[in-house]
Parts: sequence; structure tokens; C-alpha cells
Amino acid sequence: MPVLDIQIAASNRDAQETGSVVSITGGTNTNNLDATTDYVGLSFVVPDIASGNTITAAYLTVQPVTTSDDEPDVTIFCEAVDNSAIFTTAASSISSRTQTSNSVLWSNANLGATGTSDHNTPPLVTPVQDVINRAGWVAGNALTFLIQGSADIARDLTIKLWDGAGGAATAARLHLEYSAGQTARPTSDISAGTWTPSTGAVLWDMLNETTASDADYIQSAVLTATADVSEVALGSLTDPAVSTGHIVRYRYQKSAGLGDVVNLTVSLYQGATLIASATHSGISETTVIGTFTLSAAEADAITAYNQLRLRFSAVKG
Repeated sequence: MPVLDIQIAASNRDAQETGSVVSITGGTNTNNLDATTDYVGLSFVVPDIASGNTITAAYLTVQPVTTSDDEPDVTIFCEAVDNSAIFTTAASSISSRTQTSNSVLWSNANLGATGTSDHNTPPLVTPVQDVINRAGWVAGNALTFLIQGSADIARDLTIKLWDGAGGAATAARLHLEYSAGQTARPTSDISAGTWTPSTGAVLWDMLNETTASDADYIQSAVLTATADVSEVALGSLTDPAVSTGHIVRYRYQKSAGLGDVVNLTVSLYQGATLIASATHSGISETTVIGTFTLSAAEADAITAYNQLRLRFSAVKG
């Protein structure tokens, strides 16, 4: 399984915030992360990992500055964006970043730090996966961790940053392990309905490109109040034996100039069994990238990865 170990690479890739004041040049987070208004941001440029890859292990390694400020009671998020920007000294520019829905509590009454010892956070798989699952994530983007202190003033954590006396060698590190993932593309038509391909005679061949292209496509008939439905089979996958990272991706738009309201539902089936779906109401005349991520329960409901299908249902609104 591929492994990445990445260290903070520049001064503007880590920062601290107290109240609304942000510093990117301090050698430590000097305010101890002992209040909910205290933050540290750590940003890593991540190669190799593509959107939808499954994160199997993730943690940060940090070096507490002293033996006394090593009692973390902090919450760790990732920034919920495709590609994190570098840090600046703009007011509240760490706390104002959008946080992932998942976070991890790191609580330890005494790490036993020596001032030069490394210490790992708990596993951070869930917030990292939130970012990797984003449709706009690509290898080489920046992944940022947002560490927020708690209201317990007796629980301090002070860590070394890139500008510290130890230099880059003592800055935070990120460890990642991941599965490269699989992609299932359309391989045959199950039912065309009254949908037609832009060229040729089959639908699936318009949808199976490795790199997305709008030069070929499938199109419904002129819509009425009755849904126009088509369905394509997907190529066989190996059961990944995990419940995360199952993402359905597609592109859609309505024809220009017709004026009708068009609603589209995209559904993932295993045979005749619905696994998950997404409905887009009042779709526009410009191309939109559509995605939906299966919940753990939906992913676990897949028992035959060689029987997956995509169904497209368009109806006049």
C-alpha cells in the first residue's frame, strides 16, 4: 500500500492564531492552544493521491517545545477546500477557513515530551478523506489541518513550527497511507429509453472516456411530465473491503434555448437494487460536474461489484 511522509516545506505553510491575530513567522505556537480562540494551521502539498483514493492511515507528528506544555486537548479539522492557500497574516485567516464535517479530538493529560521528542496525533483518516473525496481535489494540491484549542486553560500544547530554532527538521510532519482506488466506467447499454448518443448507436461509448470530454454525450428526447430513463452497465470492480471513498461522478446540462425546467436524477444500482441517487432540480444550460458520495451504509450495501449500473432519469419540471 503506498505511503507518503511529508514535512512542512515553507514558513507560510504553518501559522498560529490567537484571538484574531495571525502570525506565520513564530518558531512555536507561543499561546499554548489552551483556548477556543487559539489555532494552529499546518499545510502540506500532497503528491500522488487522486480524488476518491481511499485513505487508510493518516496522522500528524509534532514536537512539543517543553516538558510542561504537552497536555493536548485540541480538535483537529481539515480545511474543506480543493486546494488550500498559503497562510497570511490577515486577521482570523485560520479560524475563518471552512472546516470539514469530520474532526478528531486529541486529548492526553501528559505526552511525556522531552523538548526534542516527536509525538503522533490520533488517526485523522476521516477529515482527510473528506478533502480527498472532493471532486476538485487532484494530486499536488495542498491539504491543511486546523487545530483548535479547548476552553481548559490547564491543558496546554505548544509545538515547534517551521521558523523555529530547529528549522525545518523539527516542523510538523504528515503520514499518509492510501489505496490508489478503482474506476468503473460504462461498458454497455442496459436500456436506452428515448435517449440518443451524440454519435454512433450506443450510449455507453459516449460516457466512458478516461479524461472527461463534452465533445460526445447522451441526450434525452424532448421532455414531458413522464421521465425519460436510460441505464448503462459499469465495468467490474474488485470489492475494496472499505466503506469510504465510493464516489459517483458525471457531467450534465440542459439544451440551450428551450426554456423548459429540467430535473435530472442520477442513480447507482446493483442490478435492480437502488444503492444511492442524487437529484438536480432546474439544471442549467452550462456544464456542471455532478458527484455524490456513498455513505458507509450505502457502500456496505454493495455485495456484487460486477453488477453496478448507472441510471439517468430526466423529466420536465
